[in-house]
Amino acid sequence: MRSIVETARLLPALVAIALAPGAFAPTPSAYAAAPTTAPPAEPAPAISAAARAAWGFDRSDLPPHPGVRFGVLANGMRYAVMRSAAPAGGLSLRLRVDVGAAAERGDQRGFAHLIEHLIFHGTASIPEGALPLMLPRDGLRRWEDFNAYTTFDETVYRLDLAKSDRRARETALTVLREISSNLVFGRKAVAAAKNAVIAEIAERDAAEDAITAAQNAFFFPGSGIAN
Repeated sequence: MRSIVETARLLPALVAIALAPGAFAPTPSAYAAAPTTAPPAEPAPAISAAARAAWGFDRSDLPPHPGVRFGVLANGMRYAVMRSAAPAGGLSLRLRVDVGAAAERGDQRGFAHLIEHLIFHGTASIPEGALPLMLPRDGLRRWEDFNAYTTFDETVYRLDLAKSDRRARETALTVLREISSNLVFGRKAVAAAKNAVIAEIAERDAAEDAITAAQNAFFFPGSGIAN
């Protein structure tokens, strides 16, 4: 299990954060298709050389979106922040980990999906059962607004809060930090995550899965996706 776990933790991740109006104001541009009632815009911050390289803008003729603040942390983790008028007063975060099922070895089938579920069963700093109490306090309206998915090449976590005050932001970023570095691989947590994954598989359409597997084997022969 070690290689897929280490890959999930070491590869740079992407955090995308959408803040409520006023938290960050971009400059008007061709990207803005319709007038809004947002506060007057301010100049978008300059992108550092490190951020340009991390996001690939130094290798592309496409300019960065002026409404997005792009950056990179010292550990290589990239982030992007933009303001959003909907939902009003809300906060939306996405954490993308650049690893998925295709990174698994033959004896690791399903590990990426299993790791995705561990956050819902407690972490080193958040006891199991605490998230359903902590997140509604800071704006989680529906449990479906805190979710995740795993594909062949990525694992993405989604958290949407109805609040965007300081405590809500700190809570949301704390949860993303726990996902990134403090997951617990204890027997109880792994067993609970395994049962959740098995339940999801049981609910899927077997015929559709078979068609997808056949297509992957045809288009990507010999690859991790085909396997």
